[in-house]
Amino acid sequence: MNLAKKIRRGEFITQKDLVVIKREFTPKKKTLEGIAEIVCRALSINLEALKAKNSKRELVIGRQIFSYLAREYTGSTFKTIGSFIGLDHSTISYSVKKIRDNRDLDIILKKYYYDVERELK
Repeated sequence: MNLAKKIRRGEFITQKDLVVIKREFTPKKKTLEGIAEIVCRALSINLEALKAKNSKRELVIGRQIFSYLAREYTGSTFKTIGSFIGLDHSTISYSVKKIRDNRDLDIILKKYYYDVERELK
């Protein structure tokens, strides 16, 4: 199912969804701009919408996924990531933790995630 449709319907984002984004949309240049572009493409939104102070569910989830991937792939500080999308560093920290914690709820998805992650490195 399309990830954007899943978010609009209020369905949970699974670890498998995150793995698909990371595997199929991994940027060649692991920059904040590249990751933002990939998240936007995966969610069918534009960069301005991702950066907007809008609390629509799909945009909030998009920002959380962006924050998680940006932290993981670039190692940027929470402050740097937050500055890029117009959020406070504490919001970025919360987003990264939320995605990371949800990823680890399912043992099978966790194993799959780390298998794919190993291939990406």
